[in-house]
Amino acid sequence: MVMAMRHANRKSVSAGEIFRHFGVVGTLFLAYLIMTIMIMLGIVLLVLPGIYLMFAYVFAMPLALEKKMGAWHSLETSRKASTKVWFRLVGLLLLVSLINLLGFLTIVGWIWTIPWTVLTFSMIYQKIFGVEAHTLAD
Repeated sequence: MVMAMRHANRKSVSAGEIFRHFGVVGTLFLAYLIMTIMIMLGIVLLVLPGIYLMFAYVFAMPLALEKKMGAWHSLETSRKASTKVWFRLVGLLLLVSLINLLGFLTIVGWIWTIPWTVLTFSMIYQKIFGVEAHTLAD
């Protein structure tokens, strides 16, 4: 998603961008683990809280990576920001999922739909949270 943000802002993008973020792998793993546990608990206890958390935590990983937040802080920030636009976010996720499904059905369409999806969510992320200067620095 960081590469998509750089591309959307007309900055240079290279494969080496993937390796620039190894310093936060532990935080990303911890955020993913907590996110998975919380969603599973929400689904086991009552289905609706799990569904809510699936959509509310959609920006947790990019926040941990791009804003250098801790695992729990990125999850809570994502949840609070996503709650404000939850219905629009869910509608967009369902629409994008349908477009990706159609792309997969055409066998090669996913070559265009997956990058488009990542760009779409990176632009939404930018609109909600903004982008740090170090993310776009060359």
